[in-house]
Amino acid sequence: APTEKDLMSLKTSLKAISIYGKGSFTQPNADKKPYGLEVDELVKRLFSLIDTNIQMEQYSFDPDTKAELYYKMSLSYLDSPDLRITQLDKLISLHEKEGNFETAATVKVLAAALTRQYLSLLKRSPDYYPSAKEYARTLR
Repeated sequence: APTEKDLMSLKTSLKAISIYGKGSFTQPNADKKPYGLEVDELVKRLFSLIDTNIQMEQYSFDPDTKAELYYKMSLSYLDSPDLRITQLDKLISLHEKEGNFETAATVKVLAAALTRQYLSLLKRSPDYYPSAKEYARTLR
């Protein structure tokens, strides 16, 4: 496992890449945003993930804090559904290990809803999966 010193070295390297990117990559992308700014945003996201991983290690003894950190990490992957589901799966496993089965089930429902939403966005949602409105009608 990487030490805190290793992670600080990584952060220093990433910061250098960010500085270089801002100065060198000034061409706009398709969204008319300079590539250097995108590199900077990516580096900031990586910093956040590194910091969260450090906190995970520091609070490995506290399942509640770890659960919050897993959820925080899942939120950092809003634009990457596969990675978000991976973090939610880790959260589910943690809750099950701690005997918090109701909370684990709630997270499973969240993961299922996110999967359904993502499949709908891709227009790959099978017809046999009811929408939330349809499902709610069956409960009445």
